[in-house]
Amino acid sequence: MLAKKGVDAQGIVFLVGLSLLLAFNQIVIKVTNQGFQPVFAAGIRSLGGLLLVWVWMRWRGIPIGLTRRVLLPGLGLGLLFSFEFFCLFLALDFTSVARASI
Repeated sequence: MLAKKGVDAQGIVFLVGLSLLLAFNQIVIKVTNQGFQPVFAAGIRSLGGLLLVWVWMRWRGIPIGLTRRVLLPGLGLGLLFSFEFFCLFLALDFTSVARASI
């Protein structure tokens, strides 16, 4: 594989696109916080994400099952992810999107 000395056009497009997507996400959170409590909005978004993942798994034929081996790590990661979203939604309730991004 060739070593690249700089970022090519495709990499720039992907980085800018991802940055815009993340910025749009935070703007949506900020607007949503005006009408709903942050934790409620985070819960609704998480339920929507759960539904999309479930539909995708059914469409791909991936079995949905929890084993003892993955239950505790999965719950731990879920709690950490929930805490991250809680902190993000709360931060966006108190400050601007630009400040929260920095």
